[in-house]
Amino acid sequence: MPNIKVLDVVSAIHKRVREQAESFQTPAVLEDWSNDLAKLHSACNGAYSARNTLTVPPLFDYCATERPAHEPRKTLEIGYVGNCGWWPNLAGLRWFLGEVFPNVQGKVRLHAFGQHSERAAPDHPCITKHGVTDRIAGVWGRCDILICPEFVGGGVGVKFAEAVYNRMPVLARTYAARGVALGEDPAILLLDEPREWVEFLLSPMARAFGRGRVSERVAKTFAIETHKDALQKFVSNGATSARSGRSQAGLGRWTRH
Repeated sequence: MPNIKVLDVVSAIHKRVREQAESFQTPAVLEDWSNDLAKLHSACNGAYSARNTLTVPPLFDYCATERPAHEPRKTLEIGYVGNCGWWPNLAGLRWFLGEVFPNVQGKVRLHAFGQHSERAAPDHPCITKHGVTDRIAGVWGRCDILICPEFVGGGVGVKFAEAVYNRMPVLARTYAARGVALGEDPAILLLDEPREWVEFLLSPMARAFGRGRVSERVAKTFAIETHKDALQKFVSNGATSARSGRSQAGLGRWTRH
């Protein structure tokens, strides 16, 4: 898996706010994915409101990579990024290899990146196995389209989010884009049936799709700058509530250690 630079402050904020909530009975929760918010409210019997709940997608703070220009390729180059030691990633890659790839081989070359991907992908003249890479820019430069075939598992679609952040054309199953309302973008295509994937990848539209870029507006959905003010306000409100809770409990001023 490439060294994805997701801002560590997000998980740190999550830990600090959760500790404050537990210590001072101050309901303040940082959620990672917007479609989990309804589940949170339901599980807590509505105890958490919009006032003390914040939802954010995966966030990135590095400069998005510009894909280098290249000569037209004989085959459509598609990329997959994922730690195939994690079963949902492996299931998604196997779905693609079993249901889609046999019908497009010879027209499409697959580049497999990430831990254990060299074992998950078979030896094939139209598959290049790269394994772990520390330079995410190298992924975008080798591929026309990034695929996200995941359809099971929990957590967030970090690979999908990072590709969009870098304005990379993405072909994904609907599940991979769960929880984020991006709106329509000509460089993001969500298809669920193997037949739809095959027809698209073999069509002339796939070549044009691979030359496109996700709009800057949509890409900024995953930029830390877009959410910075909301994050700062949320943490400030959580700290204020925590101090108020300590004061009311007669615990005195909170100090960091």
